[in-house]
Amino acid sequence: MLPTTSQPSPGDFVEVYDRLGQDADGIVSIHLSSKESGTHNSAVQAKAITTATCSIDVVDSEQFSMGLGMIVIKAAEAANRGASVEEVAATARGAIGLSQCIAS
Repeated sequence: MLPTTSQPSPGDFVEVYDRLGQDADGIVSIHLSSKESGTHNSAVQAKAITTATCSIDVVDSEQFSMGLGMIVIKAAEAANRGASVEEVAATARGAIGLSQCIAS
């Protein structure tokens, strides 16, 4: 049997955004390609209904697998250097064009 996947529901994201958004300066939520999954859409829907008081930036990585991982690593490095939430999101978006997954 082949493995299957299921995207998180908007409610799953609301739960996390509500919890993290109580104490965070902001949330950068980076997800696999919206062309491959509805996960990004679930995160966008959750952003609209969360009670989090901080800003939330939902990023469509346009990638999956290691491409997504590299984008997240770049964003995490920026955050660890003390970058603002806006700078972390910009770093993630800037890294999107720097990686490419090739299927054989």
